[in-house]
Amino acid sequence: MKQLNIFSFNEEVFIDCNGNGPYDNLFPKLKRFTDGEELPDKYIINLSTWELKNDNFLDILSKNKRLVYDLKDKNAKILINRIGEFDSFSNGNILGEEYERLFIFLEKLGVPKTNILYCNFNYLVNNAFYNTEIKVKYHNFTRFNLYNINKDKKDLMLEYFNKQKKRLRENYYLSYNHQGKPHRKSIVEFLQTSNVRGLLSASWKNLVLDGTNDKENWTENNSNLYYYHNREHFFNSYFSIITESHFADTPGSLNLAFTEKTWKPIINFHPFYMVGAKNSLVNLRKSGFETFTELIDERYDNLESNTTLDSPRLQHICDDLKKVFSKSIYELNDIYYSMEEKVVHNFQHFFKLCETEINEFEDYLINFCNS
Repeated sequence: MKQLNIFSFNEEVFIDCNGNGPYDNLFPKLKRFTDGEELPDKYIINLSTWELKNDNFLDILSKNKRLVYDLKDKNAKILINRIGEFDSFSNGNILGEEYERLFIFLEKLGVPKTNILYCNFNYLVNNAFYNTEIKVKYHNFTRFNLYNINKDKKDLMLEYFNKQKKRLRENYYLSYNHQGKPHRKSIVEFLQTSNVRGLLSASWKNLVLDGTNDKENWTENNSNLYYYHNREHFFNSYFSIITESHFADTPGSLNLAFTEKTWKPIINFHPFYMVGAKNSLVNLRKSGFETFTELIDERYDNLESNTTLDSPRLQHICDDLKKVFSKSIYELNDIYYSMEEKVVHNFQHFFKLCETEINEFEDYLINFCNS
């Protein structure tokens, strides 16, 4: 059986720059090597954000004679591991001095571009980074990290959902907002003027939903709150208003994020409005997830937008929310349970998709390592 041999300057491979993760445990064939250990004949050198952003990194790499020798001899390959970050692109090329320096260094060593793999959690990365022979792959860190945290609780989560069916929920919506980005400020402003009961957080306004640690849902393996989700918030509201990392249409930009902000409602049986990049819903459906036309007029998904309330996409979302807010909580309860099959499908599909893609990604890396 071929192993997935990865040399890493850090103790873990699949971890983001905020210390979330790791989920190396999801890859049973992974064998990790660090500096000073005897290396196998074929392996991948993992370059994380920490290495790429270190101005002295290439000096450190060039002094490791074994790594340099194996790169020259084509026994070692390069993984540019940006699975939890975004990069900028222009005309099919990746931007950034760190990449320019790295590519020049590898070219001088005679490393073919086909021996370099770039991984990123931008859903559109293959459309953005195309003017290259470098291998490019989408890999969603946030989804796999949330999966790793919750995979052993899946049956209990579904059981809890079924036990809550007779409960009339108190709140119309749930909307988490941390960083005060313009589109979030616009949505929060709108929601604060709406005369309905909802669960709303906004750090820049000191609106806090939960000041305590819900130990049943607390993610002890992570260093911050990104992956924390209070189950009661979801089961005491009927839908989420997701304010994703990217929203406004920027000329030439091909950034589409599905972060933990999207996945948390899905694994908590929530329908959702997506205050995110254009065509977010289209691409979620392509990945096998259901969306919720029984409740929401989803024509906003392909409208143009900036970040103000008078932009077409944001205005459409707010106008549709007004219609939903005009319904009684009893009507909303009936509509929610008419979509029960969809929310359960999304919950189950999340776990199935992660299991399938983890296996596929491990096989891909093994083939890349040994080809």
